[in-house]
Amino acid sequence: MNTAVATGEPGRYQMLPRLTDDEYIELRHDIEANGVRVPIDVDEHGEILDGHHRARIAEALHVMCPRRVLPDLSETEKRAHALAVNVHRRSLSQAQRRDLIAASVKADPDVSDREHARRTGASDKTVTSIRRDLESTAEIPQLDRTTGSDGKSRPASRPAEPDPIEQAVSRYPALDAYRDQPERIATLAGALDGYSDEERPIRLDALAKHAAAKREGRLPQLQVKDDRADAIFRHVNAAARLLLGHEDAVIQAVDPVIADTWREQYQRTGQALLDLAARMKNPNLRSVR
Repeated sequence: MNTAVATGEPGRYQMLPRLTDDEYIELRHDIEANGVRVPIDVDEHGEILDGHHRARIAEALHVMCPRRVLPDLSETEKRAHALAVNVHRRSLSQAQRRDLIAASVKADPDVSDREHARRTGASDKTVTSIRRDLESTAEIPQLDRTTGSDGKSRPASRPAEPDPIEQAVSRYPALDAYRDQPERIATLAGALDGYSDEERPIRLDALAKHAAAKREGRLPQLQVKDDRADAIFRHVNAAARLLLGHEDAVIQAVDPVIADTWREQYQRTGQALLDLAARMKNPNLRSVR
């Protein structure tokens, strides 16, 4: 019996994060209704390469779980397969994706950045940036040669100058949402660097919320129903416009709400965005209070 399935522990080739509770329940309901429709992949020893959650649910429900055996794969090939077949099925956050790339590089540091990019659905530059971070902390060795997907060994690619945009995104993953405005990424990173360790997390949280709204197309207009919400929205939207480069934005309400539940929900984010936007324009500015 495979103990990784029986006990619920992750298998040795399960490099992606576990399903959320909602995702797991949805998969369980599907298997209850339709059975396991996609066979799990195992090596010649029965170790699961793909399908840990399906196997676990099938065992709990006592339903048949079809298997496909993939023999004679090297350890590197097993990890590559496990990543490649899973990464495009899952919706991962930026932080989870970066953790996945780091795990792939740490598991196989001698594999080329291009191959790690193929495995994880990332860009070569992102993998190179993460590799440099791991090398700088001695988590992986610095290698002169790496191996590509064709099995050939080639000199490791080491650009003379690091890409400042990739460095900024490596420090602050939320900045990845602004790749359509690369000039803003460097400016935002410089502004964030200027905060103290206590202040920076507040601005990062606000920026992450703004980045999420930007990716989902929720900027710059929203529908509001009362004056209180409208004041807060104008406050947040003015900061958002500044961050997006609309420097003609008018700040109509620097402190629209000073009490009630709306303040905790919205104003902290808005104030942090305003402060960050102001710091972008003037790096020596003290934090807005």
